[in-house]
Amino acid sequence: MDSGPRKISAHTDALFSLAVRAQWERGCLLAYLGRRREARRDLRRALQRVRARGDRHLLVQALLAQCRMLDTLGEHRAMEPPLREALHLAQEMRDPRSLGDVHHFSGLRAWALGDYPRALDHLNKALAWHRQAGDLAGEARALHLLGIVHRFQGAYEEALRIYRSVLSIWEAQGDLRGQALTLNNMAIVYDLKGDRERALEYARRSLRLKRRIRDFRGMAHTLNNIGLIHLARGAYARAFRFFRRAYRTSQRLHEPRLASVSLNNMGNVAYLLGHARQARCFHEKALRIREESGDRWGVAASYQNLGQIHLAEGELDRAEEYFRKALGLRETIQDPRGQATSLLALAQVALQQGETGPAREKIHRAGSLIRELGARDLQCELVLTLGEMALAENEPRKALARAEEALSLARKMESMKHQAFALLLRARVRSCEEDYRSAVNLLQQLGDQPAVREARRLWLRSQDGEIPSRKP
Repeated sequence: MDSGPRKISAHTDALFSLAVRAQWERGCLLAYLGRRREARRDLRRALQRVRARGDRHLLVQALLAQCRMLDTLGEHRAMEPPLREALHLAQEMRDPRSLGDVHHFSGLRAWALGDYPRALDHLNKALAWHRQAGDLAGEARALHLLGIVHRFQGAYEEALRIYRSVLSIWEAQGDLRGQALTLNNMAIVYDLKGDRERALEYARRSLRLKRRIRDFRGMAHTLNNIGLIHLARGAYARAFRFFRRAYRTSQRLHEPRLASVSLNNMGNVAYLLGHARQARCFHEKALRIREESGDRWGVAASYQNLGQIHLAEGELDRAEEYFRKALGLRETIQDPRGQATSLLALAQVALQQGETGPAREKIHRAGSLIRELGARDLQCELVLTLGEMALAENEPRKALARAEEALSLARKMESMKHQAFALLLRARVRSCEEDYRSAVNLLQQLGDQPAVREARRLWLRSQDGEIPSRKP
C-alpha cells in the first residue's frame, strides 16, 4: 500500500539531487571562467537548499563542491571551514566513501599550500578509506594526486610507480579518459627525468586516446606537453607547431586559460629563436588573457616569464620589476613553491648587480620555503645559487662544496639537467675542462640547445677571468 508514496518520494529526492548538483557544477564552471561573484552565489544557494533538505550525504558533496570552486579560484586557505564541517559529517555517518573524498580534498589543499608531508598523510588516509569502500575510482583519484605530490618533491621513480598502479586500475575499468590523463602525467615525469623518447611515447599514447574519446580540452593539454618535449630537445619549429595547434584548439573551445598556456609556450620558442620582441608580445597577450579571466596563478607565471626574458637580455631593472610582481602575487595567493622560484630569480638579479647582501637575504627566504616544501629540485636550485654567490664573493672552496652538494642531489633525483649545471659550476671553480665537457655532453643528450649555449657562455667567460652568475 505504501509503495506508491515511497516511489514518489524517491523520485522527488532524485530530481532534487540532480537539480542541486547542476547548480553547484555551474558554480564551479563559472569559477573556472573567472566569474567569481556568480560562482560564489551559485554555491551558496546550492548549500542553502541542501541544508534545508537535511540530507547529510548530499551536504558533504555540496561542501566538497565548494572546496572545488575555492581550489579553482586559488583560495586554498578558505577551504578549511567547509572541509572541517564535511569531515565531521562523514565521521558521524561512518561513511568510508565520504571520508575518502574529504581526505582527498584535504590533501589537495595541503599540496596547493606547499605542505607536502600533510598532503601525503591525507592522501594515504583517502586511499585507505576508498579501498575499504571498494571505490576503485576514488582509489585511482587518490593515487593520481599522490603521484603529483611525489613529482613535485622530485621523487620521480615513486611518482612513476604510483602512476603505473593508477593506469592498471583505469585499464581494468575500461576508463579511457583516466588512462589518457595518467599517460600524460607519466610523460611529464619522463620528461623531467630527461628521458625524452619515452616521454614522447607516453604523450602520443595519451593524445591518441583523447582523440578517440573526443576530449578536445585534454588534447590541448597534451599538445602543449608534446611541444614542451620537442622544445627541450631543441626542435623549436616542431615545438611551435604543437603549441599553435594547442592554441587553435583552445580558441575553438573558448578556453582562455588554455589559450594563455599555449601563448606562453610560443613566447618561449620565439625568445629561444632570438626574437625577443615577438616573445614579449606572446607573453604580454597571455598576461592580458590571464588578468581578464582572473587566473592569478597564471598572471604570476607570466610576470615570472617576462622577468626571465628581461634578465636574459641584461635588462636587470625590468627583470627585477617583474620578479617582484610575481613574488607579491604569489604571496597573496599563498603559493610557496612559486615564491621560492621568484626569490631565487631575484637573488640572481642581485648577484648580477654585484649586490651580494640582498642576494643572501633572498636566498635565505627561499631556503626557508624550500625546506618546508621538501622539494628536491628546488633544493638543488638553491644550492646552485649559493654556489654562484660563493663565486661572486671569491670563495672558491665554498663554491666547490656547493657544486658537490648539488651534484649529489641531482644524481639522487636522476635529473640530468641539474647534474649538468652542478658539473659546470665545479668546472668553473676548478677550471676543469673535463667537467665542462661532461656537463655539455649531458645537456646535448637532453637535446637542450639553449642550455648548451648558456653553459658555453659561462665557461668561456670564467676562463677570461670573469665569473658571472648563472641565468635561470
